[in-house]
Amino acid sequence: MFTKWLQDVFDVPLVIQMTDDEKFLWKDLTMEETQHQAIENAKDIIALGFDVKKTFIFANLSFMGQCPDFYQTICRIQKCVTYNQAKGIFGFDESCSIGKIAFPAIQAAPSFSSTFPFIFDGKKNVPCLIPCAIDQDPYFRMTRDVAPRLGFSKPALIHSTFFPALQGAKTKMSASDPNSSIFLSDTPEQIKNKINK
Repeated sequence: MFTKWLQDVFDVPLVIQMTDDEKFLWKDLTMEETQHQAIENAKDIIALGFDVKKTFIFANLSFMGQCPDFYQTICRIQKCVTYNQAKGIFGFDESCSIGKIAFPAIQAAPSFSSTFPFIFDGKKNVPCLIPCAIDQDPYFRMTRDVAPRLGFSKPALIHSTFFPALQGAKTKMSASDPNSSIFLSDTPEQIKNKINK
């Protein structure tokens, strides 16, 4: 709701990245499952009432091949971050797949307006504000470090706490854990069972 408020008050475009590739790389899910989750998450986001003329929602797995600017921005970021830097920021080790090691640049790319020339009319230095949960901070600290080297403005962040899951205040909701939250697509019976647990 806070992000919708920001869009309403400042009358700005909103870009929402669905990281279905991240779920595929880190969780024991098939690509089809992560793509389905992204679609369901997008439905939940749309239901909040964002301005459809100023909101662009995309999933990494399907958008990457459709937008050369997205991939080009990713490559520019990847060229600026060494393995040792990524290892220090994210804790990667020798057992991590190369997909995990490459992912931070994919997460970072939407911070820069050059990634979306069709939204920002080719402007390459539109300021960016990222409302996100605190667990995303390492990605955007890396992004802020890289931005000046690419000639971009550093994105600004507003951190939020996690919404607690149905299991209690010390847990967090997760799209990949169907019992952690109530989804708009849940049936009345599913909702009743989740609440009564």
